[in-house]
Amino acid sequence: MNFALSEQQQILQSTVAAALAAGFPRERLHAVIDRRATDSAGTEFEKLELWGLPIDPQYGGAGLEMIDAALVAECIGYAAASVPLVSHWLAALALLQGPDQRTKSQWLPQLAAGQVAATVALAEGDGRWLPDDWTLRGEGGALNGEKCFVGDVTPGALIVVGLAGGELGLVAPDAVGVAHVELDGVDRTRPVTRLRFAGTPFVPLGCPAATAARLVDAALILTAADAFGGARRMLEMTTGYLTERQQFGTQLAQFQAIKHQLANVALEVEPCRALYWYAAHAFDHRRNESAASAALAKAHICDRFLQASRDCVELHGGIGFTWEYDAHIWLKRAMFDAAVYGSARRHRERYAKLVGW
Repeated sequence: MNFALSEQQQILQSTVAAALAAGFPRERLHAVIDRRATDSAGTEFEKLELWGLPIDPQYGGAGLEMIDAALVAECIGYAAASVPLVSHWLAALALLQGPDQRTKSQWLPQLAAGQVAATVALAEGDGRWLPDDWTLRGEGGALNGEKCFVGDVTPGALIVVGLAGGELGLVAPDAVGVAHVELDGVDRTRPVTRLRFAGTPFVPLGCPAATAARLVDAALILTAADAFGGARRMLEMTTGYLTERQQFGTQLAQFQAIKHQLANVALEVEPCRALYWYAAHAFDHRRNESAASAALAKAHICDRFLQASRDCVELHGGIGFTWEYDAHIWLKRAMFDAAVYGSARRHRERYAKLVGW
């Protein structure tokens, strides 16, 4: 098997990376975490109009595959960019799986054009992310309850809500009875919200329970890709610092103990690329392996990102612990990735069951 990126995929990733570098320079990134800037409006990345990347061409999208979306997610993680794109894609994927052609025709063209933003509301309680954990029910065409840790909730957003039994519901942008409570999350580049529904009208998407599970698989793959991008950024940042910083007239990178530590981080991070690539490939082409591959990729890569971030902060010495330096931004992103959509332990347990261990 020639398991490598095509020329078009390489161009896509390099174009996105360049746009994110231009749109989110260090000054803007610190403005976001200092809460002096909150969105990506006007950036070079915004001009790429990637909203419809996974949406079928018949609805105005690009019709690309999960691997293409994951390559973009890797770039977002590398840049620690505050862009409400991944949740938008997840909502679009949920709509695409629905049987109601009228609902798809109504919303998907608007999502593909970026005219309407979208997000998904899955978690409940203290972090129950998976379809089997959901307890919120729609009764009489209305929702009463709450969802936690909802990302990318912008004014006028379309919301796909996870319901008991693995069902999915759709809350329109102008729906009444939705209260937003902003949460003070660890990663300020990705704000999260608690949504409270009080008699909120919704439309059942009519998807089979397998659709909700597939939606979670997509979320795990994109999170794993984000984590790989972040881990790669931390490794590059640390390598650059250690080759510039000197002690006793010698670059820190020349000290044998530091060389060994840096090499260990690189050996933990680089193999993760193939793990998320395969999970993304399996999502579209090996569906019988998709759930297990997604669970393993999310569990392992997010673990490696968290450990690599801790190791790299230590390799920076005292400056690595300061607010003004950049290292803590990716450390907090690693903490977020490790927690969102379920812990590594939970997904390793799922993987073991899925492969029959």
